[in-house]
Amino acid sequence: MIYAGLIGFFFMEYVRPTSYIPAMTALHLNSIIPLSTVLLSFVTSGHATMSRLAADPNIRMVAGIIGLLWLSFMTADVQLLTWTTLTVVGGFALMTWVLGAEVTTLRKLKGIIVTLIVVHLCVAALNPLLFTDPETRHYVTSGSFLGDGNDFALSIDVIVPLCLFLLLDSKKTIVKLFWAGAILVLVAGVVVTQSRGGTVGLGCMAIYYWAKSQKKFQTGILVVVVVGLILALAPGNYFNRMRMIGDTTEGSASARLTAWGVAFQMAVDRPLTGVGAGHFGMKIGTEYRPAGFVGSGMTAHSIYFLALGELGFPGIILLLSFIGWNLRANQKLARELKDRASPSSGTDLQLLSSLSAALISFASAGAFLSALYYPHLYILAGLLTAGRHVVRQRMLENQATTVSATPVREVALHWALRPAPRPSLPGPTAARPRLAPRAAGGRGGH
Repeated sequence: MIYAGLIGFFFMEYVRPTSYIPAMTALHLNSIIPLSTVLLSFVTSGHATMSRLAADPNIRMVAGIIGLLWLSFMTADVQLLTWTTLTVVGGFALMTWVLGAEVTTLRKLKGIIVTLIVVHLCVAALNPLLFTDPETRHYVTSGSFLGDGNDFALSIDVIVPLCLFLLLDSKKTIVKLFWAGAILVLVAGVVVTQSRGGTVGLGCMAIYYWAKSQKKFQTGILVVVVVGLILALAPGNYFNRMRMIGDTTEGSASARLTAWGVAFQMAVDRPLTGVGAGHFGMKIGTEYRPAGFVGSGMTAHSIYFLALGELGFPGIILLLSFIGWNLRANQKLARELKDRASPSSGTDLQLLSSLSAALISFASAGAFLSALYYPHLYILAGLLTAGRHVVRQRMLENQATTVSATPVREVALHWALRPAPRPSLPGPTAARPRLAPRAAGGRGGH
């Protein structure tokens, strides 16, 4: 029931069927499904699960973000703006807990990954104009955090390495072909959005995944095929936008640099709290209005500068700590797996690499988008927590199997190598034959 609720949450949050069937809004499924899932998880979670998650650094860092949002709410100029952000992020943070509590096996983890891939494919299918008219940049009609093409590209970047994991871990050819096709569709989704940040994130992810992958040849071939298709099929406007990535005088790039400078000034003025969650656009349009700025507001265009400007230096420190700690924790666990060389280490290493690559995608593409309050960070936190837990459990199971099988092997080896007994040879110490007993009264015959 809880696992089904998780799957339902992803469909409702990412696909947003109410955007296509407005009558569904009356059912309030976007609220009922996640709330019931969270409540059931808290009720059914045992003491061991509660203790494990309470001690998990990811859970604590997500809780730290919620704490900063509460502090922001207490000090913000317009508390309604911060309250809206707090309620949205609070819901995502609860799903972080549910993922960590309920996704405890590799099969369940793969099921969540499959769900995330499918919902992105659904969004792509429901927005055919992205592919049929790629020369024009179109909005995504799923609404919420996927409304803009750049946001959709970022979300795809996070999912592609997870799809790569399923592809490389599959044993059946037809399954491999399906996941290879899904990767091509997802990458095409990034290309047709013409998102420069999405392309940067995709490139960073591909380089990292190839460097960490245990199957470098297969991964390298796939990268070459994908790049070839991009060069062959990408619209002309895509290449025009890519050529302007390093041009700081271009309008979008210039606006980003302006926003980043303002974000730093906000943190300097209010180092512990920032200007308040949800306040960046309002503040840059009034109190921090740059000279010659036209318009009523602007986004921070970066998860890092949004955290810095709205949550102060504690916000950016917490975000960087989350990224750095998870990459380091995955690397440490991967080294332990290599040292033990268990039968399942290949799958587990690929899983850790894909989760780290997904985090790299978010960290690199997110440098150009205000995605701090999107679900990506909090879903990744849950998947990273669940993934390491699954890997550790599989390591313990392999260790227990090895230990239980060792005595049997040792006994068999002992008897196999035991020297054959030598035959007894007659000699001085050989036992003398026993004489027949005397008849009763043997001395009487005289």
